[in-house]
Amino acid sequence: RFCFPVIVTDALDAWPARKKWTKNFFASSKYAKERATAIGVINGERDSFALPLRIFAAHSHDASPDHWTYLQDEYFIPTHPELRRDIEPVPELLRVDYFQSLPKGVSPENAFMLWGTRHSRSELHVDPYNWTGSNALLFGKKTWKLYPPGQDHWLYPRANALCGSPLNCHKYQSRVDAFAYDGGDNIDPAFHTHLRRKFPEFARARAWSATQVPGELMVIPPGWFHQVQNEEESLAVASQAWTDDGFEATLEEIAKFPGNAPAFDYMEKSLSRQEKLSKLLAAIPAAVVDSARRQVADTHRRIQTSSKKTKMKKEIKKKKKKKEKKKKKREEKKQRRK
Repeated sequence: RFCFPVIVTDALDAWPARKKWTKNFFASSKYAKERATAIGVINGERDSFALPLRIFAAHSHDASPDHWTYLQDEYFIPTHPELRRDIEPVPELLRVDYFQSLPKGVSPENAFMLWGTRHSRSELHVDPYNWTGSNALLFGKKTWKLYPPGQDHWLYPRANALCGSPLNCHKYQSRVDAFAYDGGDNIDPAFHTHLRRKFPEFARARAWSATQVPGELMVIPPGWFHQVQNEEESLAVASQAWTDDGFEATLEEIAKFPGNAPAFDYMEKSLSRQEKLSKLLAAIPAAVVDSARRQVADTHRRIQTSSKKTKMKKEIKKKKKKKEKKKKKREEKKQRRK
């Protein structure tokens, strides 16, 4: 049973991706011009955007504590079947997955591409639907902070946050950056002091720490707040499973949200897991399924739109530079005539 996080050292040995997925594999192949969604921090300010893999790869060595980029794309691998095959077989611990019974689009994608520069990190959070999460590291090095359940009152979770999926759920995300809170050589002392004053009770929370190296699989049980930092440029695949051990917890997260399955009573004790799952599927409104399909299509469209906008911005910038260059030449000619 997944009572505690565990690192499995040999779960990825059979994956072709272990040897194949290098920086050059993505930067100089047919994937080079394809775009992936990312978050970035520039001068301490966080932003989200999409960029081609070759652009990211060309600058992925250039990072600092207040200037980094983290590709986090849930659709990139699933939309390339050949990449999906590179991360098989599914590790034995995660083969039971009731999410696979949900309609396509409603079921969360289970191959999340995570490629980050040094210093990049996630936010402190509990995974959606209280699922069992996993992180398979292909290259790089990660440091984890994992908080056992029962400490939410010290972790300052955001109020009324939602995951935003068609099958919606509450989002358990802390307002605190645990790595910045703990300080260190790479953390701005002023920001560290600010966090300590703003969130004093966070100091009472107790975390487990772990270091993950290539070839290892981190498995995170339901209900654990966690945050990960890339100590060097790292590529990983995150996934999730609705397991036997976490069946009731995940079922409750899905069913208790208004509108997800209005006619379903998840508290009924006499039903088997399969019976509960069948009743849940029957209770999901058709509108939710339709919304899921539209959301997937809209996400792809936004990425493409972002691509066109970036191209236009580059063209405008190029024309502006050309114009300024011509103006400078004219002024130099005038000076020479004088």
